[in-house]
Amino acid sequence: MTPVGPGDLLDAASGGQGGEPTATVMERVAAARERAVRRLAGTPWQCNAQVPGQVLRNHWPLTTDALTSAERALRAGTLTARGLDRVIRVAWTVADLAGANKPDKSSVDTALGFRLGSVAFAAC
Repeated sequence: MTPVGPGDLLDAASGGQGGEPTATVMERVAAARERAVRRLAGTPWQCNAQVPGQVLRNHWPLTTDALTSAERALRAGTLTARGLDRVIRVAWTVADLAGANKPDKSSVDTALGFRLGSVAFAAC
């Protein structure tokens, strides 16, 4: 992933072709929220951030492959158990934004990158 240069940022800020239109992003966020609401129907929660980690792990488990990088970070001590729960919650949001049924390795790696502040993990 190449860092965004100052010219790209200034172009985007001045209305250049630096990103998606707000309306497009708004539609994707609304669709993502609806996906979460449908998934969480019948529970006391309405969004990924509200779901306790244990419930996420037990009711909506992720594949071993999806969790590879997060497990490595957990074993290395750069991620705590609570941090892992937060990574999983964010991975669900990333997947919802992408229109995916479930977080994959890319979704988890992106969420892990956000958590650890590392571009090396971010897949976006």
